[in-house]
Amino acid sequence: MNDNSRPDPDAAAVEQLKMIAGELTDEDFRRDEPPAHLWGAIAATMDRPANEVVTLRRSNRRAVFGAAAVIAAAMALAGGWLLSGGDRENVVAAASLTNEGLSPLGSESSGKAEIIQRGTTYLLHLDVSRLPQEPSSYIEVWLIDTQVKGMISLGPFRGNGDYVIPTGVDPAKFPIVDISLEPSDGVPTHSGVSIVRGVPAA
Repeated sequence: MNDNSRPDPDAAAVEQLKMIAGELTDEDFRRDEPPAHLWGAIAATMDRPANEVVTLRRSNRRAVFGAAAVIAAAMALAGGWLLSGGDRENVVAAASLTNEGLSPLGSESSGKAEIIQRGTTYLLHLDVSRLPQEPSSYIEVWLIDTQVKGMISLGPFRGNGDYVIPTGVDPAKFPIVDISLEPSDGVPTHSGVSIVRGVPAA
């Protein structure tokens, strides 16, 4: 005899996603000014002249990360793929992540990044080690564009594995992978404290 009184876990997850999406407001899409000195270092990573560095703006972390969570969970519910699993046959780009020229807080940090394509979805696969642990701070994952004019937060670092790149974001146009140390102060902009960075290439 089937127990029809049991709650449907998939239905509950869908309702939770609706709540997340419903909480987003125009404020979540507000753009803020990041620290200016950060972009000189990024320009050096991209081998661009310092006088071409422009102020970098970014989308609010809550909106980007919330949208990515909705997309990721919806696809997982549909049985398309799992964030923590899958093969590596569709690696389209890879890079070493180093602390060279960055914050001494990450002097022992290193790793690698891969851009993976699964169907029409792109993922950033991270394998990093020795990330610093500072009181009242957390680690955040970023993608930065080729023109050093925009960046996308993929949310807090949740451990090694796959991070969903939001739909509509071309990883070829956001090739800089940056992992930063962020204070838990509610400010959505990049702190300027980069731990490791790299530029995946095919």
